[in-house]
Amino acid sequence: MAVKLPQWAERLIDLYESETANQFILYGNVNDRFVLPSGDTCKIGSLYDFLRDILMPRFEVLLSYDLGNGIRVERGGELLSQWQGFKESPELPRAPRQAIEFLTRYFRYTANLARLGQQAPRVGFVMKAAHLVAPALPGALNYDLNALALLIRDWATDDLLSRHQLVTWLVADNLNDLHPLLVNNGRTSAMQIPLPSVDDLHSALELIAPKCPIALEQKKGELDALAHQFAGATLTSIESLLKVKNHDGQRLASSDLRRLDRLHRIRAHARRCLRAGQTQIVAAAGSAALARE
Repeated sequence: MAVKLPQWAERLIDLYESETANQFILYGNVNDRFVLPSGDTCKIGSLYDFLRDILMPRFEVLLSYDLGNGIRVERGGELLSQWQGFKESPELPRAPRQAIEFLTRYFRYTANLARLGQQAPRVGFVMKAAHLVAPALPGALNYDLNALALLIRDWATDDLLSRHQLVTWLVADNLNDLHPLLVNNGRTSAMQIPLPSVDDLHSALELIAPKCPIALEQKKGELDALAHQFAGATLTSIESLLKVKNHDGQRLASSDLRRLDRLHRIRAHARRCLRAGQTQIVAAAGSAALARE
């Protein structure tokens, strides 16, 4: 099963390989599931799986950070352990300021290795829920937060780091929730992750169908038409619907498609209201949805 990369992924590759940017802000449909194309075999995974396995398969060191888990070594722990800074403090920091300073020191270390002509690992880094680490706080004069955002911005603006094979990903639900020093940085590229296309959904349904034979019993040979009917929904919601129907021994019905479409429209309206700060409208929309279910 050969699957093409989504357009947004191809664009990210072009931006990095052309040395236009080495720091990317990903926002929008970042919590959905995605088809991970890998030769003739494919699977469904998270955005973080996509970044790790599809966009950064050749990076020798891969690190991630979020407020809950702190710094995590996803790949290349033996290379990281060779760094003197890690030997001095092998317990990886969890607090944002200490974690960002630790990462900055390591990035500079690997970049200096490359500058001196020594073998240096390619380093990838993913910051999950970046809007919680470096949030946009209107009207707030917070020196620690601003210093933190400056350090993260330096990963893209410092020539020593940008010339090295370093790529950093800042993942946020909404672009406006992220610190303006990062959003307005001309050396950083922001990419909105869209809802899955019809082609994406068709590929996903081909992977889901063998696992949900009862739910899709009447849809055999009609996956392309079904993908068009599912257009506008997240892959997560589609996968959940089919798994529940299959577990209950029920076939997918037209009423299920209408319900999924209605919930999608309500959620889309709620997201627009949240961006506009209209929390009362969001609450009313949610109550109306519950009343109809």
